Amino acid sequence: MLDYTSDLQGRDILMISDYVDEGYDKEDIEKEKIFLDDVEQALKRYGIKFTFFEFKTLDELDKELQKYDRKKIIIFNWAEEIYGKENSGALITEYLDKNSWIYSGAKTENLKLSLDRKLVNKILRDNGIGVPNEYSLDDKNIIFPVIVKARYEHGSFGITKKSILENKSDLDSYISNVDSNKYIAEQFIHGIEYSISVWGNRKPTVLPIMDIKFDSRKDEKYKIMTYKSKWDKNDPDYKGVYSDIADNLNRSKKKRIEEECIKAFLVLKCNGIVRFEIREDDKDNLYFIDFNPNPNFAIDSAFMKSAREAGLSYGQVVLKLCKFALEK
Repeated sequence: MLDYTSDLQGRDILMISDYVDEGYDKEDIEKEKIFLDDVEQALKRYGIKFTFFEFKTLDELDKELQKYDRKKIIIFNWAEEIYGKENSGALITEYLDKNSWIYSGAKTENLKLSLDRKLVNKILRDNGIGVPNEYSLDDKNIIFPVIVKARYEHGSFGITKKSILENKSDLDSYISNVDSNKYIAEQFIHGIEYSISVWGNRKPTVLPIMDIKFDSRKDEKYKIMTYKSKWDKNDPDYKGVYSDIADNLNRSKKKRIEEECIKAFLVLKCNGIVRFEIREDDKDNLYFIDFNPNPNFAIDSAFMKSAREAGLSYGQVVLKLCKFALEK
């Protein structure tokens, strides 16, 4: 058994989360309860006290943290936004940095970087890591097909089946409905899509590799995981497009993917936990298509599926990430 207690230097854990009062159904609430109960019981076995706190504003968070000694806790950061604003997680870590709290997960700089696809692609490309060809929407030399993505977002936010453009007519129609300066077009890569979780600090390791199963879209020309297929339980692809342990990897390919992901983790100056999305074309070329620090931590998320495949419980995952926080 790993000696997590000594790793955490006798500290307890306070998990913080933005309070979600919309979009959760009974199933979601029950899954969260199972997760939190599992974490609490696991930490009890190691003699570590676990507290969970939800908040909507920095004032609420600040008031709660006044109860704690900085030298006696680690904050497990499970908060994605503040004041109900999307992509505002960096405001939380900026507050934690300013007040010298030790917290798990991505640094402020990394959270901000992840919200600029163009800059992420440039850093990867400049370091010899494969990314799809990229175009502005007014580029006259676009080679179709392409997938259009919001530049200042990450993950699948905003991606629908209409995000795939096959020709100039599709592009003109798309541009007529959006601010083209806020979007980029990327070469669409036909092939296997992998979801890879990497964690650590200066010496990261790769968790078991997942790939995306397109069971409900096998006959479609463009296989993508849309935003709704991830999050909308009423979407026809919600259960038919999902991540699972990759079953087509030989030792050589697995090693190559792991090495590229570790390289990307380091050049992007990541820490804690990151999930990369990669596509592999029919010539075995790898292309990074998404970079997601602090990925979804839910029971059925790609990250947690990968962690369970590695033999880790929810509690052990929390402890491991808190250990990384102390190292950071």
